[in-house]
Amino acid sequence: MAKMGLQFSFKMGDHFQTVNLDPNPNVTKTSGICGNGGFATLVLKSDSITVQFIFANQTSKFFLSALNLTVTDGSGTTFTDQTGNLSLWEASLGSSYMCKKEQSFNISDALILNTFELQVQPFEVMNDQFSTAHECSVDDSSLLIPIIVGAALAVLILIVVIAYVIGRRKTYVGYQTL
Repeated sequence: MAKMGLQFSFKMGDHFQTVNLDPNPNVTKTSGICGNGGFATLVLKSDSITVQFIFANQTSKFFLSALNLTVTDGSGTTFTDQTGNLSLWEASLGSSYMCKKEQSFNISDALILNTFELQVQPFEVMNDQFSTAHECSVDDSSLLIPIIVGAALAVLILIVVIAYVIGRRKTYVGYQTL
């Protein structure tokens, strides 16, 4: 099960071209194989783009292990790229992987994958619904809290040091009291 926006930047000749996969189900057809031998495959096919995602199931986790892309432009020129050494979108089996923010992945020297509003669950889908989501670190706001607290403490320490230095610089005129 998957929900995502996809954009591909691929190198044709000396420059990159960018195409979006149309999310309209009348334009982009889906197919795939679920959980066959520890692997699940999702194929998305439109008039000009065919993309195949291969997910692996290893040691109670899943991840995107391979991606195959074929793009044919209006002039009949075809771009093809395949890679089988990925380790993206990792989550525990029985859960889904989700990333609300845009992500960009350099798949190869000639292919960049951009995802938007991504949520995938290739294994153990129940009742056609996503299970609890493992959120990507880009979305995880809990990482900001320690940074904010640390910055606030640093500012407070700086204020105390400045106040101490100013207090010590006072000069006393006349006799010193005992």
